Amino acid sequence: ITVTTKVWWSDMGYEKTRESVSQSLQRLGASTADLVLLHWPGRWLSSDARSNRVLREGSWKAMRELQEEGRINEIGVSNFTIRHLEEMLLYTDALPAVNQVEVHPYSQDRGISIQAYSPLASGQLQLLQDPLLLEVATSKGLSPAQVVLKWHLQRGLTPVAKTTSTRRLKENLISKESPDLTASEMDVLASLDR
Repeated sequence: ITVTTKVWWSDMGYEKTRESVSQSLQRLGASTADLVLLHWPGRWLSSDARSNRVLREGSWKAMRELQEEGRINEIGVSNFTIRHLEEMLLYTDALPAVNQVEVHPYSQDRGISIQAYSPLASGQLQLLQDPLLLEVATSKGLSPAQVVLKWHLQRGLTPVAKTTSTRRLKENLISKESPDLTASEMDVLASLDR
């Protein structure tokens, strides 16, 4: 189990970030978090790029200090674009251990280590009904969800799949132990990138 928490966009900036992490640790009953993520690269719906950059820099400084103090093991970000990551090079030499972003076969990573939330895509995208995915699932004797989760795992990603169904949770967990996808099956899923 990895204890992960996030600094919400409304808690960005040096002081607010320190307070946010302290409150999260208190609520968790923990003295240390394994991973703390800066949830979003700016204040929600704010178009003030300069202000958001200042807040990101302050938050990162606070998280680095908390890491040096031993209160955080690893620090990362969520939903950062390449531009945000490159900008970080201007104010730190300690880049994020993780950039948590939405990843599934319809939206794939671009060479950055990824912790994938929404690995099965949102329902409106209907990934699990994709004909190519259904073909692979049928040939493997697996559900489409199991195939997608196995695809993530074989790519070295950490999929964070949510469900309220006990049956689906068990099905999702079994995907780790299911037979590996072949190279051609992996290619089929990779071809779904939009």
